[in-house]
Amino acid sequence: MVQIRGDRITELDVEGAIYIPIGHYVIINKKIVKNIPLIKIHGLGSCISLILLDNLAKIYAMTHVLLPSSEMSASKEIHFPQKYANIAVKDLVEKLLEEGARVNNLKAIVIGGSKIFRYHQNNIGEQNANVIRKELNKLGIRILKEDIGGSKGRNVIFDVKKVIVFVKTTGQGEFIRLYGKSDINGKEKEN
Repeated sequence: MVQIRGDRITELDVEGAIYIPIGHYVIINKKIVKNIPLIKIHGLGSCISLILLDNLAKIYAMTHVLLPSSEMSASKEIHFPQKYANIAVKDLVEKLLEEGARVNNLKAIVIGGSKIFRYHQNNIGEQNANVIRKELNKLGIRILKEDIGGSKGRNVIFDVKKVIVFVKTTGQGEFIRLYGKSDINGKEKEN
């Protein structure tokens, strides 16, 4: 077990990383957590990976959002608010504030939102991205980086210890640095 806040995510995998399933989140307070794991999402298609950073308080979060609206739920009772873009942002921000983050210090990184099904009329990925942007804007949270859209899936690694985000698009050979000051091998680079 690790001292990391997340819904039903309490153990590291064999590689020492946390994988976030759809509709779940992880919050890490670097002032408390000593052995900081990597946070990963694999197979991100139309879903959104939202990363929120409070670099002053050293509190970080990552979530895996599936759908644009909770109105798409078959149930009226929402057990996993992180599953829906229209309520995920506010819910995650509230959880970060409980940990000691300040909303005026929060910045965002948004990844995903692909149109995986080429001939499908609905572009859920685009809707997800638009709702996330709208909700972040309502709270005055600036987006630092985006890797949105396209027609391919993505894998995401968030190295919380170094505050670096890497993304690999399906078919791409290696992870690329989206945010932070070093590459995946730890070599320093400017962002």
